[in-house]
Amino acid sequence: MKGILFKPDNIQAIVEGRKTQTRRLIKPQPKQINNDFDGTWEWKEKGHYYDDLTLFTMLKNSSRYHAGETVYIKEAHYRYGHWVKNGLTKTGKQQWRFKAFTHTIYYADNPPSGAKPNSYRQEAWYKRSPLFMPEWAARHFIKILAVRAERLQEITYGDCIKEGLDMSDVDYCPGWDVGKFKSLWDSINPKYLWESNPWVFPYEFEFIKGGK
Repeated sequence: MKGILFKPDNIQAIVEGRKTQTRRLIKPQPKQINNDFDGTWEWKEKGHYYDDLTLFTMLKNSSRYHAGETVYIKEAHYRYGHWVKNGLTKTGKQQWRFKAFTHTIYYADNPPSGAKPNSYRQEAWYKRSPLFMPEWAARHFIKILAVRAERLQEITYGDCIKEGLDMSDVDYCPGWDVGKFKSLWDSINPKYLWESNPWVFPYEFEFIKGGK
């Protein structure tokens, strides 16, 4: 089963049913080309050009998650173990690998006592990045309902609500203020700011209460 990362406040919004949509960057980004060429967009391979319809289809088919798929949410967590040497970098710097001793796990909202910083290296509890959460340790799951490909600035007022934003103080009218989502996006994606209008996958999903 595939995993997906969310920030802690977004996980809470998902559990409470306030967040049912997420936007993820498409990588690599399609590149708009000169109209003199046979096509509008270049994607993945240089010299391969696609019109809008073909590009939309190819992008959607390349999404990491697909409609009907169940995905587990990766969270920051604590594991008990120690760090072992794991070779050297090209510059000769020591690399380390974490080795867990048990399958016992604590979540970030209920940490164990006495957790140590990674520099401690000895046997202890350590906080682990969400990247390293295995499927068996997950407590939250979502089901993908739909996926599409679009430019970031195509987001609608309704989409912002599905993204978990409180839009009660934003008037829904022509030229409505997208500032809340813009600020949120830019804080997470500094290399692909709102103004650059990158291509994204909007995923619609539902929270699966009680697990898988």
